Amino acid sequence: MQQPFRAFRIRNEGGEHAAGVESVQLADLADGELDLKVAWSSVNYKDGLAGTGKGKICRSYPMVGGIDVAGHVVASRDDRFREGDAVLLTGSGLSETRDGGYSEYARVQAEWAVPLPTGLSMREAMGIGTAGFTAALCLWRMLANGQKPAAGPVVVTGASGGVGTLALDIFSRAGFEMHAITGKPQ
Repeated sequence: MQQPFRAFRIRNEGGEHAAGVESVQLADLADGELDLKVAWSSVNYKDGLAGTGKGKICRSYPMVGGIDVAGHVVASRDDRFREGDAVLLTGSGLSETRDGGYSEYARVQAEWAVPLPTGLSMREAMGIGTAGFTAALCLWRMLANGQKPAAGPVVVTGASGGVGTLALDIFSRAGFEMHAITGKPQ
């Protein structure tokens, strides 16, 4: 694809932070085996820090923001994926060391891409995002270890954050008694 497209890029030139929508081309993005037509992304706390320059999230510049992305493969240089495949990525250095999902197109490493699970839309996957997937993995691991609601309550620290609030919700829906701990006064 040779045509320019829009991307939210984060820059730091001479110690000055700047971020905004720019016109870019695939050649401007980091190397990767998959080119995606982005359908959805999400906003994570880290995305806010990166975009505003309040946190030291981005490790190189310029950087396309967005730690989550879902889209369709438009070009593949990896045998595991074909044009048209629906995939998602969460984390994997996106918006830190690799260009992320706040773009009309993304170029990503094939090893980080996950085929979109059957029954889950791209919008739903990005609604869950990195925080939701992290909380869900915690529940999955506990269940895989044989831990059951009858064993007693589960304590979630950092319960006012993204992972914590989602963990409280999904664990309670799975029948666990939940106890929340937060350092915030309210």
